[in-house]
Parts: sequence; structure tokens; C-alpha cells
Amino acid sequence: MKNLCKQNWYQITLLFLFCVTVFLRFYKLTVLPDVLHIDEAALGYNSWCLANYGTDRYLNVLPFYPQNFYGGQSPLYTYLVVLLIKFFGKGNLSVFLVRFPAAFASLLLWITGTRSMSLIFDNKKITLAAALFLCFCPYFVMSGRYALDCNLMLCCISCSVLVLLLYLKTGKLHTLLLSGVCFGISLYSYALSYLIIPIFLVLISLYMLYHKKSRFPEYCCGRSVSALRHCP
Repeated sequence: MKNLCKQNWYQITLLFLFCVTVFLRFYKLTVLPDVLHIDEAALGYNSWCLANYGTDRYLNVLPFYPQNFYGGQSPLYTYLVVLLIKFFGKGNLSVFLVRFPAAFASLLLWITGTRSMSLIFDNKKITLAAALFLCFCPYFVMSGRYALDCNLMLCCISCSVLVLLLYLKTGKLHTLLLSGVCFGISLYSYALSYLIIPIFLVLISLYMLYHKKSRFPEYCCGRSVSALRHCP
């Protein structure tokens, strides 16, 4: 047993940190914190109205950006809670349903962040350090326990970057396309992503083209040549 633990210490440590991450995100989620943030209440009420009546609380029918105080809310979090109310809450709203997407996104951020560090550095110690940081960092813990629409952005971008890293590792075109889809979904997570994502994509595209990491132009050219050959 001792030898088995020594041989698999890396996997065991990651599993332990994963379990701790789940505990820190979901333990007494409805009462810790015991104060409902005003934006949580607004998001929950908007979602309940949309789930039951198809309008937000200002009677806008299926709005792209549900209205909050003095502005709109990002649609991704709101409509995720709408689905939870419909399929699990049976039309009823609860604090757990409102906070669940944030907790799950924080857990997913731990998974994608740890995996990304593993792909970038291929070093067990660095990967474990990243996993430890993502597990216990107060910001990441609290971002998973408050239902704020902005808390989805970091998780969505992390998932998108991970899929992009997988493309750079495998060179498979469908992985690149999936990364594009993930970045597109990320735009609905928070308004700040409209600034961050385009700048990142321009820079990473230039890097990939300069270092010949992308086969997408070659693929497009190959398809074009193939299509011309079949023209009468």
C-alpha cells in the first residue's frame, strides 16, 4: 500500500485537492455567506420571472440582456439559472439554484486551470502549485459562493484557453473550431470580455501564425484548391 501511494502520489494529491475544492465551493452554499448580495437577488428574481412568465422583472420579453439596476446583466448566468429553475426547481427559486452555476464554474476553473498548467509546463510541481493556489485562493473560493454574473467570465475564458492549448498540442482542426465556439460563449459571460477576448485572439493568432502553430490557413487553402479542381 505504501509503495502504491509513492508511485501514485501525484494523482492522489490532485484528487485530494479536487475534493477540497468541491468542499470549499459547495459546503453550506446556501448559508455561507449568509447575506444575499443585491445583484444575486436581482439575478434570481429576473431568472424566476423569465422561467415562469418569459419576461424579466421589467416586463421585457425574453431580453437579450435582462435589466438590472441602472443597466443590463450578462445573459449567460441569468439563462443558466432559468434552466435550473425549469428543470430542477419546478418553477421555484432557491438560493442554491442561484449560486450553483457560480460554484460549478469555480470548480471547473480549478480543473481547466490545473490542466492548462500541466500542458504548458509539463512539470508536476508547477501543476500542483497551480492546483493548490486555485483551490485555496480566497478570491476563487468566494467567486464560487456568490451568484454574480461576472464570476462566469474567468471560467469560460479558462475553458477556451484549455481547448486552444489542446489544439496547439494535437493540431486537430475541430479542436480549434471548438475553441472558437468556447470563446464565443465567453462573450456572453460578462461585458468586460468584449475588450479582453478580441485583444487576446489577435495576439495569439499573430503568435500562432508567426511560429507556424496553426494549420487553419493551410486547411483553407487546401479546401479552396480542392474545390477549384472539381470545377467544370
